[in-house]
Amino acid sequence: MKGNTYAPKETIVGPSKLKPWIENFIWMGLMIFFIFKLFTVQSEIRYLSVILIFVMIYGIYSNIKKTNKSPKILLKLSEKGITPQNSRLIKWSNIEKAEIIVKPNYSNSVIQKEYLIISSKQGKREVFINDLDITALRLEYLIKIYRNRFNKKSEKQ
Repeated sequence: MKGNTYAPKETIVGPSKLKPWIENFIWMGLMIFFIFKLFTVQSEIRYLSVILIFVMIYGIYSNIKKTNKSPKILLKLSEKGITPQNSRLIKWSNIEKAEIIVKPNYSNSVIQKEYLIISSKQGKREVFINDLDITALRLEYLIKIYRNRFNKKSEKQ
């Protein structure tokens, strides 16, 4: 990175590209396991293996279908403000605070739920960021850069 102020004029954040691949890889691994079990175990478990193989094929198919239908832009950052998915631009002048918080996940302590909280004059918005193709640290960094750019432009005017 080029210093503390490098960022494009606008950053478009989309859905994670890695998550569907990992899920499909797990589905395929389980499917291979059950195909192996299909040919190596007694006949009672073979029926279960055949059913589970079809369930896994459907899981892979639905995951690919869901990935193709998901929106390509989930969050847009610029020196004008932040645009969450299916929402209007929230200008920096209206944003009182933009921070990333981590909410504990009590059902699974390994995975934390990260949210971008945008407090503005219109209210508070939560954007779930775990499924985005950007890390929380990078997002926080970009928010600081774009806010500083906005502040510098407004001081000059």
